[in-house]
Amino acid sequence: MFGTLKSKFQTVQDGISASFKGLTLGESPKPKKPNAGTDRVNYNAGADVLHHYQLQWNELHELAEENSIKAHELQSKQLDHRFQLALYKEKKLSELDNYRVALASEHSERVLWKELRQQKMLKERQDTFDEVFRGEIENYKATGVVPRGATSQQGPALEEIVLEDDSTDFDEFLQS
Repeated sequence: MFGTLKSKFQTVQDGISASFKGLTLGESPKPKKPNAGTDRVNYNAGADVLHHYQLQWNELHELAEENSIKAHELQSKQLDHRFQLALYKEKKLSELDNYRVALASEHSERVLWKELRQQKMLKERQDTFDEVFRGEIENYKATGVVPRGATSQQGPALEEIVLEDDSTDFDEFLQS
């Protein structure tokens, strides 16, 4: 197809060149012999086809350039979105780390306060027991007797327990 198109285009070009040579040299163009096949040849038909394909080529070229520009814009947007996502992720990780630090600090503070309250309560309890003990000691020094009402035991007192000389039950208990 292109070969025939090329030969027709060459024929038209040769005809135009010969006309210009004739005008330049002052020669008159040679009259062509009437040919039955040549009269029906449309020399502009090749130019029209060529023009049509050139327009299509230009349109395809413009569309390809537009696609290239759009692809570049999309890649640029995608890169920007990835960058924004990375910044957002970094920000959220930083916030998470800050939150963890704050929670750890709050936890250690609460543990410290609880330990201090527990120590204070134990100290108050110890002071109370010391005070009761001192009172009992003073009472014992004064009377020589340990008050029975101060001890709140449900079972027998240690002084009331009598040990038996038979230790067989005790030995069986220890072996089991």
